[in-house]
Amino acid sequence: MSPTEGIRPLRQLPTRRLEALVDGVFAIAITLLVLEIRVPIVDSARGGDLAHALLDQWPSYVAYTITFFVVGAYWINHHRMFYLLRGVDHTFLILNIFCLMAIAIIPFPNAVVAEYLRDPAMRGVAAAVYGLAMFTLAVMFIVTFWYASLKGLFREGVDTAKVRKVLRSYAVGPVIYLLGIVLSGWAPLAVLIVYFLMPLGYLFEGPVVEIDEGYLGAGS
Repeated sequence: MSPTEGIRPLRQLPTRRLEALVDGVFAIAITLLVLEIRVPIVDSARGGDLAHALLDQWPSYVAYTITFFVVGAYWINHHRMFYLLRGVDHTFLILNIFCLMAIAIIPFPNAVVAEYLRDPAMRGVAAAVYGLAMFTLAVMFIVTFWYASLKGLFREGVDTAKVRKVLRSYAVGPVIYLLGIVLSGWAPLAVLIVYFLMPLGYLFEGPVVEIDEGYLGAGS
């Protein structure tokens, strides 16, 4: 059966307003990250050193950099998914709301990591909180993508075999985040480095580009 069979066109909704909401939530979440980087208050009369105070905030810079790339990677892949959609239904809207909820909370674990990265007694919990937030986001993104494929919401000509391949590649993320949560008590710094490395590939050309190529080839 074709992935588009059984879909009633009148039940499908356009994606324009949903795309506007998605872009708005991503933009707000990624902008809020910078609020964790505060201007230090330095009293030069008491021997304060602005350069030292700025360097002392390195955990905030690290957390900001990691999370900015993570959220950026999700936006890129979310954008690619929407390009493939011909329409959405009510269940997809609900799933996407949960996905946006997971995006909107990201500034909180980012702030936790920035605050406790230097504390050996606390950084393990901070890394676990961060990993839990990222695990939730990864699962919601996969579920939303999987539902769109299952219900035939993608445009005609999209290669379903490539969709399944992409979903399998995305499934690695939640597994790594779960392992990170477990290992955060022993090697939190290593876990955070892994969290940083994970999205880098998706920033440039993630697996979902293969679906784009299949769709574009079919439409040419």
